[in-house]
Amino acid sequence: MLCAYTLTMKNDETHLLTDFRECANARMRRTMRALNRIYDQALKPAGIKSTQFTLLATLSAQNEIPLTKLSDILALDRTTLSRNLGPLAARGWIRIERDQDERLRIISITSGGVDKLDEAAPLWRRAQKQVVDHVGVEQLTQLSETLTTLQEVNEH
Repeated sequence: MLCAYTLTMKNDETHLLTDFRECANARMRRTMRALNRIYDQALKPAGIKSTQFTLLATLSAQNEIPLTKLSDILALDRTTLSRNLGPLAARGWIRIERDQDERLRIISITSGGVDKLDEAAPLWRRAQKQVVDHVGVEQLTQLSETLTTLQEVNEH
């Protein structure tokens, strides 16, 4: 029995390493696009996208935060983060200021951003409930743990 199990495991590993349809990156990207559609559709009445909601929610948990630290928290490169922050600043939902020596950009949420987050939060909760109801608490918890492990791949 052990030999059959070992053979099956080796075949599974070979399949995962040779079948391009099993590419973890491609599958994750497809999944993210599907999830983004769910959350973006839910947040549409508030006039905000899921990426913007995530930024506002993250900033609401901070007082002021340097752009580089926010970039680390969100695992986004600074260029992409700056591009995503621009529309939020233009709408008055965040403030981007230079620190005293002009080298760091400090990001903070404004009262308008807090208001937008408050408006969008019930819509986000509805989307989150839809995902939890469909996937299940246990599987979603397991997925969260798996995603944390996958994030650590980049750190090694």
